[in-house]
Amino acid sequence: GYEESSFGRERIEGIVAAVQDSLPTLDAIGSFLGMFSDDRFQLEADAAALLRGDDAKKVLSALRGFIDAGAVPFTYLIRRIGEETGLRGKNLYLPIRAALTGRLHGPELDRVFALLSPTSLRKRVEKALALT
Repeated sequence: GYEESSFGRERIEGIVAAVQDSLPTLDAIGSFLGMFSDDRFQLEADAAALLRGDDAKKVLSALRGFIDAGAVPFTYLIRRIGEETGLRGKNLYLPIRAALTGRLHGPELDRVFALLSPTSLRKRVEKALALT
């Protein structure tokens, strides 16, 4: 289980708002909380397999550059990474989703992005880029 103090009330409310459309029932929220906790974050096998691909490495290298440069709106970031890599659609979004959430399916990516700190974003991208 999770203690409220491990997230803080305001952050929990943001997490609930981010994942509510992906929840079949409210008691399923526990399966989503790990994606917001650096201590419990894990890559699912299918996400890890996708992240080993060349396109994923291009996308994540570009993403790392934007994270290191500072806060930018998610839609701007996606547009710029797409321009930089020449990738679009699922070839652009899935590597980002896999690296940030550990999954290939889940809540809206812009909501997840907004709830993760720059440090968390950087750690997750580095972990994904380290896969061989």
